[in-house]
Amino acid sequence: MSFISKICSSAALLATAFVLAGCVNEDPVSQTGGSNGGSDAMSKIINTPANAIEGELLVCLSDAAMTKSGTSEPAVPTIEGLDNVKFEKIFKETELNSRYLRKYNLHKWYRVVFDGMNSQQAAQALAAHGEVAKVQYNTRIASGVGDPMPLIDEMPQTEGLPLDDKYLKDQWNYINSGDQAIAPGAVEGADINVKDVWSRLTAGDSEIIVAILDGPVKYTHPDLKDNMWVNPFETEGNKTDEEDGNGYIDDIHGWNFIKDTCKIAWDAPGASGHGTHVAGTLAAVNNNGIGVSGVAGGSGNGDGVRIMSCEMIGTGAGAYTAAQAFIYAADNGAHIAQCSWGYETEITSDYQYFYTASIEYWAIQYFLDKDRFAEMETKLNTRLEEKGLPKRTKIIDGPVVVFAAGNSRLPLAGYPGALMDCICVTGVGPDGLPASYTNYGPGCNIAAPGGDYYLKPVLSTDISNSASGIGDYGYRQGTSMAAPHVSGIAALGLSYAKKIGKTFTREEFTSLLLSSVNDIDSRLSHGYKYLGVDDNTGAELAPKPLSSYQYNMGTGTIDAWKFMMNLEGTPCLSVKVGNQRSYNLDQYFGTGSENLTYVSAVEIDRESMAALGIKKKPYMENGRLVINPCKVGSGKVKVTAIAGGNNVAGSITGDYTGNGDIITIPNSQGGMGGTYITREISVISRGAASDNGGWL
Repeated sequence: MSFISKICSSAALLATAFVLAGCVNEDPVSQTGGSNGGSDAMSKIINTPANAIEGELLVCLSDAAMTKSGTSEPAVPTIEGLDNVKFEKIFKETELNSRYLRKYNLHKWYRVVFDGMNSQQAAQALAAHGEVAKVQYNTRIASGVGDPMPLIDEMPQTEGLPLDDKYLKDQWNYINSGDQAIAPGAVEGADINVKDVWSRLTAGDSEIIVAILDGPVKYTHPDLKDNMWVNPFETEGNKTDEEDGNGYIDDIHGWNFIKDTCKIAWDAPGASGHGTHVAGTLAAVNNNGIGVSGVAGGSGNGDGVRIMSCEMIGTGAGAYTAAQAFIYAADNGAHIAQCSWGYETEITSDYQYFYTASIEYWAIQYFLDKDRFAEMETKLNTRLEEKGLPKRTKIIDGPVVVFAAGNSRLPLAGYPGALMDCICVTGVGPDGLPASYTNYGPGCNIAAPGGDYYLKPVLSTDISNSASGIGDYGYRQGTSMAAPHVSGIAALGLSYAKKIGKTFTREEFTSLLLSSVNDIDSRLSHGYKYLGVDDNTGAELAPKPLSSYQYNMGTGTIDAWKFMMNLEGTPCLSVKVGNQRSYNLDQYFGTGSENLTYVSAVEIDRESMAALGIKKKPYMENGRLVINPCKVGSGKVKVTAIAGGNNVAGSITGDYTGNGDIITIPNSQGGMGGTYITREISVISRGAASDNGGWL
């Protein structure tokens, strides 16, 4: 009889905590043990029942139990005192993933569902078994859904914008003109600086896959359907897993982990639309003449990044649905996991999270595993080639995880986002200042627009709800809205890296991402932030000094253009809009830059002149770059100096050997001189430039 069958054989055995077998030489990954009960048994219960789902537990079996029970699903009889007991293997183990599930001992995890006993009693009884390694309460996930605000349909205005999407003018988070009619309190340039990226560099690439680990995504939405991921190895409606062998039948656009079905239930009663809103910010279809734009939604030519819907937030969602979603996203090729959720717990360290949320922690490590990622890409390319489909490009050596920091106004990030392995995003409003709800402090890595109800939330795709007045588009606020800006820019970065033929390690890529920011801290030394009212009591909250947020929002506010320049290797210069100024170029030509001789003509193309509003070409004077941008924007210039002297001898070409070959020789009139050094510099114009190269 297997261990699971023994547990299910009688209520008395479950309640009295007997030992089936001692365990030796257990793998430290699963922290298994062979206790006989008492305090040792209690130590196997790794978290508290706070905010846990009643009537179910997550159990990790020991090596001894796995040896005896194998991997088959046992028949579960009805037992006295404990009704409807079910042991469900949490992860679908296949030839494609078995090696790495076992690396992290994820194959040992079961979900135990039961009636007739409260979860604490059941946890204690299970923990007393020698062949139980861990018992974890299935903690509910908090997404910070909030109340959406309807879009008031106005006349579309696309003049002067890079895309023709109807409501792009209202998406201050992308292009903030400072128009108070669009967003009260808006400050020009307080956006992600993506306009010129779309126009000149990239708007996405359909090869890049972003898994939305969230509520269901409305995959039929007119502004999302063309950017939904489609499983290339699955045929809709064939009701078999023979084609892709991933353990999931008919998983065309993703999976519903709450109901364990291919039906992504965006239209279920009570569905919030949260996942659909997040997906729209990430990759709503661009340039299709309707709705909104997405950060990496493409140019209208089928080149948006692809959205994989991993439904794991909703009624019944907890740690195991999150863990399942990470494994699915990993196995099916996701480059990025976008996660706008977390836990309302008192976890304050990475180790505490590792210990108390074991199944989820190891699922995240499975997703991030570089060896797994490389093996997955190799297998994926073999299968794509067999189907006559284009192979996947190697761009990065490991996937990226992005989380929201949380909306509790706390001076620390929520978990899992606070993990050092993840990118954790705080929220700012249209004024470029910390939003009223955002968490801040340790664990927070970078800031992005999350909106603010007291100024203006973020507009994106949504699901129609007649009760709330929400149509296919609506406004929401939260770090949930901030995170997909970062995921979207990361997806743009992968798209651009592919375009320019570069590859990166994950560490290189995320380091460039987190350093592609504009300064926020210099604006936080004085003043107060209006926090509004308490969500529970409705009482007015005391304003918070902005200095509370200083040096606590991450590296700064994310800048898409800077990130693309960093990927290129092109340095950036921040300049002030509205008047002609000269700028020192020490960081580009060395600390003696003002003593060099420069070629007076500075190269700039028409696109850059238009983007920066430049009417007179930049030039060099007294060793400094003189430039006069008249509008907020981004572009490039090329500056040439002479290394070694005040002139260059020069050269001439011709048939000097008499063999008919054109060769180069020194110019006979040139004398002695130096050599040219040319630097391409990205110019970013904003309302004011700070000393550290950021925007104020």
